[in-house]
Amino acid sequence: MTMIKTYRRDDEGVLWYREIWRDAAFMVTHTGKVGTKGKVSSERLHSSDWPNKATEDQQLAAFREGAAADGYAEIDEDDMGWAVLQYWTASPDFSDPADARFLDEAEIALDTRLGWLGLGHCDGNDIGGTPPEASGREETVVNLFCPVVDTAIAARALRRFATEQELAPHCAVATRESAPDADYELAWTPKRSVLKTFTL
Repeated sequence: MTMIKTYRRDDEGVLWYREIWRDAAFMVTHTGKVGTKGKVSSERLHSSDWPNKATEDQQLAAFREGAAADGYAEIDEDDMGWAVLQYWTASPDFSDPADARFLDEAEIALDTRLGWLGLGHCDGNDIGGTPPEASGREETVVNLFCPVVDTAIAARALRRFATEQELAPHCAVATRESAPDADYELAWTPKRSVLKTFTL
């Protein structure tokens, strides 16, 4: 699926997104302030039934031209920061129902959430390691890694996601800026007792 994501920062420092993708016989445009769901509009594609409509290539070209004229540009993933949702499991083999649900559903759900907020996407997971001391759990760790365009907004979004998914208090959120020598820093955890022992 072809998708173009563009961004611009206004004079007040607010980051905005404008993106387009194809959905069946329509081109869908999604615009808004990063961290909000924004607005969606759609335009039918050229077909034998709709001969006066623009083709996919024409609509993509028009989107690129309009976005550039308004100051929007694509951001390379190498220039993005990272946000990580870390979950501490109750069972080593994910046999606990909450662990199984997290493994089966969380990555896709988080990817969808970040996409609709214009923030980024979930790039995969890493399983292994030991939860921090004083976390209350001793089994294993699951990290969901997400390249994002704004780490501060992403940290708030992941915190909200973790709360809605009832992951707290067995979780944490960390972020890392795009600089090559940047390290992950703990952004949030409901377990304040793990502040000094959190690792990623």
